[in-house]
Amino acid sequence: MLKEILPSIIYENLSKVPIELINEIRLRVGSLVVVNIGGVNNYLTYNGLSKNASDGLIVRSANIDYILQKVSNNSLYTINDQIISGYVTFHGIRIGVSGELVVVDNKIKTIKNIDSINIRMPHIIKNCSLPIYNLLVEGGVKNTLIVSPPGAGKTTFIRDLAHQINTREKNQSILIIDE
Repeated sequence: MLKEILPSIIYENLSKVPIELINEIRLRVGSLVVVNIGGVNNYLTYNGLSKNASDGLIVRSANIDYILQKVSNNSLYTINDQIISGYVTFHGIRIGVSGELVVVDNKIKTIKNIDSINIRMPHIIKNCSLPIYNLLVEGGVKNTLIVSPPGAGKTTFIRDLAHQINTREKNQSILIIDE
């Protein structure tokens, strides 16, 4: 997936790292590419990852433009509704965007001059829903609303919960509504 959207200079050096370990990739124009693994920030270099910033790859505006063009299939207009929400989804990967808001009549119309992208990699965490599984299914599966701040694991939790219900409960229909 990342190969489809990242500039080759970034992807080639990132591919030296096991992709499944990556939590986030942060790109900010004029700054170093930051790769978060297990809550620890590392810098992307020509040799993979390093704690040393001196060898890090610097993000150019062309890198950001390239990613946006790839994610939008060369038509930013088609993803504008996602952009104004602050992120774009691409094959299950959530890509946060930051730039200059264009506001008309107190309503956000778009974000222009996007200069920062945060790519959050989805992960499967098996059995993460088990600590409260019985609360949600005892006496029949309950209608449930999962609410938390961004990045707290709602989607990961919901996916595992759906898997657990599908595996453990018979004759249950599951409907998941997500953005």
